[in-house]
Amino acid sequence: MTLQNIFNLFKKGSEIDNPALWKSVQLKANNVTTLLVAVSSIAAIYGYDFHISEELMQTMGAGIVAFLTIANSVLTVITSKKAGL
Repeated sequence: MTLQNIFNLFKKGSEIDNPALWKSVQLKANNVTTLLVAVSSIAAIYGYDFHISEELMQTMGAGIVAFLTIANSVLTVITSKKAGL
């Protein structure tokens, strides 16, 4: 796959060869992320200490959310003929 082909995926009316697979991956990633957030929140309620400062956890959380938001947007665009940039 060339760089031009990658850029073409972001045009309206283009999509990857197997959008169902990528949409499945996108949904699984969203579910795993939600599960991790829920587990860490429940653990914190019960007093489990991760030995990480609150500031570091917030920074890591913000970075992960930013990455997943961008990845989710990219996957939505490249797996749909109706969406594009």
